[in-house]
Amino acid sequence: MSDEHLIINVRAGDDLSSLAGSWEVDPTHSALEFVAHYAVFTLVRGRFTSFSGTVVIDPPHAESTQIDVDIDASSVDTAMAVRDAHLLGEEFFDVERHPKISFRGRGATVLGAGRYTVSGELTIRGVTQPIRLVVELFGRAPDVQGNPRLGLKATARLQRAQWGITWNAPVLGGGVTLAEDVDLELDVSLVRRTRQPEQS
Repeated sequence: MSDEHLIINVRAGDDLSSLAGSWEVDPTHSALEFVAHYAVFTLVRGRFTSFSGTVVIDPPHAESTQIDVDIDASSVDTAMAVRDAHLLGEEFFDVERHPKISFRGRGATVLGAGRYTVSGELTIRGVTQPIRLVVELFGRAPDVQGNPRLGLKATARLQRAQWGITWNAPVLGGGVTLAEDVDLELDVSLVRRTRQPEQS
């Protein structure tokens, strides 16, 4: 059996050296979601359906971690067409002028077995701000076709005003429609990155 077919359980203390290399986000098995308080006490959840990304891992050197993700801002989906249209406009993502959301992460810090923080820069609406992801790396296992997959979860809390997203409206009885804090919840499946053919 190939080493790539062995199950690597990060939390069990397995050797992580075989995880080294470049991995690619599989959008069909990943979810990039955000959650915010709406009308004071309820939650609204959204997701992006079109995105791509790569993760470069060097287990003995967490500081060398690289994460690059690009998101099609127009792919936002909150299960309500009217709300989605509002998010696409100038008061939120302003997709006509800023069609792409991007994250560039450089370097990770080990918190414990399988837990890391990754510092990086998130660009929304053409505004770039630093953020910190908390990442849980679960491990590697082969899928039904025998291809090695790496699973992880990442979370972060953002203050949307830092990216110029300040829209709000009052609600009867006091309070506002939309909270300032937005939580990111990212469930990611990674596959080994295939080499691109060299240009002649």
